[in-house]
Amino acid sequence: MSRKKRKLPTGSEELLHAENPFGSFDASGLPAATPASPQPKPEIKKTKPGMRVEIRREKSGKGGKTVTTLRGLTTLDKKSRENLLYNLKKKVGTGGVEIKDGIQLQGDCRDKAEEMLVSSGFKPVRAGG
Repeated sequence: MSRKKRKLPTGSEELLHAENPFGSFDASGLPAATPASPQPKPEIKKTKPGMRVEIRREKSGKGGKTVTTLRGLTTLDKKSRENLLYNLKKKVGTGGVEIKDGIQLQGDCRDKAEEMLVSSGFKPVRAGG
């Protein structure tokens, strides 16, 4: 014996506007919105041209979650590695963290990461399975 769910009426636009908590505010005295200026892309400075980067998908020891690991970024200085991580997270649309010998991104994003590294001048190599 299950209870019947009450259905809310959705056919009227007046119901939506009647329950709007911001409906009573007057926005006539506020300044006009200005478009946000685009932020400049951080630069990535490599110390050696054509650096080889291993792209690997890992799952062990992560609680069943899949991560993409980029290793071989030892010749980048700290600031350039942070900028690369920032750009990768933007391009791929996931979270990521800097680890002691590379970068770790959430999820299986090897294709997008490889694309980004090639456009930045690296030589990515898929490692593992």
